[in-house]
Amino acid sequence: MIHSSLFMKEERETLKQWLSKLRRVLFSSPDRVLSTISLVVGTASLVLSTWAYLWPEPIPGFIIARDFLLVAFLVLFICVLALKYFKKDELVEKFRELLADQLMSCHQLAHKFRNHFFSEVRAQVVKGLTEKTEVESTKKNYFKKVCHSVLTDVREVFLQYFEARGFKIEDDLTVTLKALMNSEEARGIADHLDDRSVERLGGNKEFLVTAFRDPYSWERKADRKEVKSVLYEISEANTAFQQIFKEGQCCFVCNNLKQASEEGKYRNENAEWMMLYNSTIVVPIRHVHDYKEDVTIYGVLAVDSKNRNGHALFDESTTYNMLAYAADMLAIMFAHIEILEILADKEQECRNTSQTGQKTSY
Repeated sequence: MIHSSLFMKEERETLKQWLSKLRRVLFSSPDRVLSTISLVVGTASLVLSTWAYLWPEPIPGFIIARDFLLVAFLVLFICVLALKYFKKDELVEKFRELLADQLMSCHQLAHKFRNHFFSEVRAQVVKGLTEKTEVESTKKNYFKKVCHSVLTDVREVFLQYFEARGFKIEDDLTVTLKALMNSEEARGIADHLDDRSVERLGGNKEFLVTAFRDPYSWERKADRKEVKSVLYEISEANTAFQQIFKEGQCCFVCNNLKQASEEGKYRNENAEWMMLYNSTIVVPIRHVHDYKEDVTIYGVLAVDSKNRNGHALFDESTTYNMLAYAADMLAIMFAHIEILEILADKEQECRNTSQTGQKTSY
């Protein structure tokens, strides 16, 4: 029974491949479609002409039937072409609007990012870095404002793209930033962590922690409230993180995680992931240095959906570039925060040196 089922499955796959190849050969371009139609009409005319030659008695009735069929075929063919033309025109207009919306969203994202940098980071540096608490406050405000803008715009851009492609997913889309932390940094948020994560704090490991979610999901989805409470290991227990951090992949993409899990190709240590999403794309927030041997990585940016209709939502070209653009913006944000920390430390060092010199002069 099992062998019979496998054999039938192989036959179906072979038939699908054959039909796909036939479709490419006959209908992959407008020229081939017209050639195929001409071939069919020519063959039918040859058959009918041969039939008329062999059986000449019913020729008048045959001629009427032939002319009627040809006219009906031509009318149907013209209607199909007109419908395709109008649909194509409508599709072109829709994608033109999408392109305009995407360009506007990219401009707004860069505009907001610039404003946050000038109002938070540059203003603080120009004014002069003072107390450590003030620097920490600046970092937190900058982080929240940039993440709020970037994740909100990413969600909107993806929804626009899916709508243009005819994917009806409504509000079933969540954008998440997971930040990279070492054990020492994780101990700083130990009060927020669950018991299992606290037990992992021993040693010197690196983890990912949910640092920010898009505001829509955070405010309106009761099951997407987990922020700074769970440490995720970078190991085989989390396939997406394993492929990005350990194997150096530029992204992780899957539109049917449940099937991948059943086939042993996907693992996730979050026991509730099946209730939260079934499709995801994950990209690293990083900077690859000149010779690609040294990489500065700050975390990952992910978009996920339950994808109830089984659409091919995510891919390694269009949606990857859409998300990677936002990830690069976040990498710049993290670099700005690092610069703030370095400048604050140097300023504090200068103050200490100055105070030491004054004491010595006395």
